[in-house]
Amino acid sequence: MVLEKLFLSDLQKVSGLLDRKICAVGVTNLLTATPDILDGSYTCWNTVLVALVRLFELPEEADGDEDDHFVEIEDAGGYQAVYSRLVFAGKMRHDPFPEVTDPKVAFAKSLHTMLSQYQQFLDVMRGLPADIQQCVRTYYQAAGIAANF
Repeated sequence: MVLEKLFLSDLQKVSGLLDRKICAVGVTNLLTATPDILDGSYTCWNTVLVALVRLFELPEEADGDEDDHFVEIEDAGGYQAVYSRLVFAGKMRHDPFPEVTDPKVAFAKSLHTMLSQYQQFLDVMRGLPADIQQCVRTYYQAAGIAANF
């Protein structure tokens, strides 16, 4: 319930390449490595998978600086407080998953491994909408894996 109402509804609002990568790796682990979801205790597996594919298919946004949203105001005269952003003093964001270069490929590999162990999810995969299945097949091709659903 919390997963569907809070997490999945806001998953599509995540912006920035690094933030999307972090969410994608987390949701991939949730789908493919969480025992409570894999043993059938929860019936939201297909909903989570669709949300992850939709996150992957959102238009990519470059990581921008928060200060890029401010508008410069030019005064005609008088005293003016000047703000000068230091170009090379920006904060570096830490990537907690440097080994994941392409989240779609990592998802395809994890999904393939999970589907080989949990055959019952093949029927769930076959029941997904055609556009979602096609996207997952594309990820499989990028990973060099033959789709078995």
